[in-house]
Amino acid sequence: MKLAPLAVTLLLATAASGCVVHARPARVVASGGGTVVYQAPPPPRQTVVIPAQPYSGAVWVEGHWQWDGYQYVWMDGYWEQPRAGYVYVQPRWERRGNGYVYVQGNWRQGGGRTTTVVAPRRTTTVVAPR
Repeated sequence: MKLAPLAVTLLLATAASGCVVHARPARVVASGGGTVVYQAPPPPRQTVVIPAQPYSGAVWVEGHWQWDGYQYVWMDGYWEQPRAGYVYVQPRWERRGNGYVYVQGNWRQGGGRTTTVVAPRRTTTVVAPR
């Protein structure tokens, strides 16, 4: 009867090894028009030192948080060649309904000289309900 305690121990060890905790990614809700709404807000923007402008007129594209399917990943900013007659609108996250939507940076026809339009920085951090 010495096998019974050993069997119970093995059974408990096997059962306990099956208990694995996985972090749940933020819930993603798809909506029409190719827009994807993320339930969890992106982290606050990172503070970075912008490298020296490589040539006159270069336009700085700000870094931003990007969703990789599991978590937010920081994408570094970079210098881009200006486009005559266009302005650059920085990438940004917008709150829509109960979630957040990433709006990619883009060039818009603006006439005149090339300038950069900077999206307003958030002054408060919105915490999603758990």
